[in-house]
Amino acid sequence: MTQNSESIYGTQFSSIPTPQKTRITQKGNNLVYLHIFAPKQPKNITLAITTKKATATTLADKLDIPVKIDPNSITFDLT
Repeated sequence: MTQNSESIYGTQFSSIPTPQKTRITQKGNNLVYLHIFAPKQPKNITLAITTKKATATTLADKLDIPVKIDPNSITFDLT
């Protein structure tokens, strides 16, 4: 729990639509946390949001996650 506390404490619910078995919390307008509750991790997750820039890392081990930005969505490559 300690390693994930950054994504829980001091955050608020996000109104960004999420796929099944995921939730999003956010801090301010520019920092969002994607929580994945699936027993088997999907290969990718797409969110219907627009942005010009996005980066993603895992909280536990600080690994970079590839992000693809499209005009109406962003996709996280979890493979």
